Formats: sequence, C-alpha cells, structure tokens
Amino acid sequence: MGFWKNVDAYLNFRGIPRKELAIGTGIKSQTIDRAIQRDSEPKFSEGLKVCRYLNVSVDEFIGAAAFLQNNNNPDNRIEVQKQINLYRKYHDLIANCELLSEERQKTVKQLVQSLAEAEPSYKSLKK
Repeated sequence: MGFWKNVDAYLNFRGIPRKELAIGTGIKSQTIDRAIQRDSEPKFSEGLKVCRYLNVSVDEFIGAAAFLQNNNNPDNRIEVQKQINLYRKYHDLIANCELLSEERQKTVKQLVQSLAEAEPSYKSLKK
C-alpha cells in the first residue's frame, strides 16, 4: 500500500474529510482524490504538507495507516473499529488530558476509574 492509500486510511481513522485535508494543505481536493484512487507517489512537498497538517511524522503516519489497512483478521478488525469509534467519541477529552501534567493525568485516570467502579453496569461487566 502506497502513501496516498495510507493517507486515506488515516483520514478515515481520524474522521477527517478529504476536503478538510485539501483546505488545510492547500492541495486541490481533486488532486487528493485522484492520488488516492491511483495510489501514486506524492511530490515531496505534498507529502510534507500532508504529514505536517496531520501532525505526525512520516514513519508514524505510514505505520498507523498500514496497521489499519493490513489487519486482515476479522476479529481484530472489529476490535480496531471499536477503538476507532472510542477515539472519535472521546477525542476532545483525550486531547485535553494530553495537555495536563503526568501527575494530573494520573489523578484523572484514578477519578475516572473510581466513577466507573461506582456504576452498576461496571459490576455486571466484571462478572
């Protein structure tokens, strides 16, 4: 799988529309659509713009997207999809937690764990 297929997989993973990528990078959306369809190699400047916009290194970008596309085990794909859905649902919370110090992150984790353990549904999951 080439660069643009990885771009498409990563966009799907993050829930980012292609048009948003086009606007954010200054690359025409028709160019992005065509490149994904052909899975052509990007110009260096395009690849750099895409990685900068997505805020990931080339290695991280290709590794994450390749994992999503190449995971052929149906059970694993279901689990990956669940993780994607959770990430989309809690993206803002995660982003805010990342801004906290490690000590505060630990406190937030403990607080959430305590709240979860107090829920009746939590006890039924543990059985």
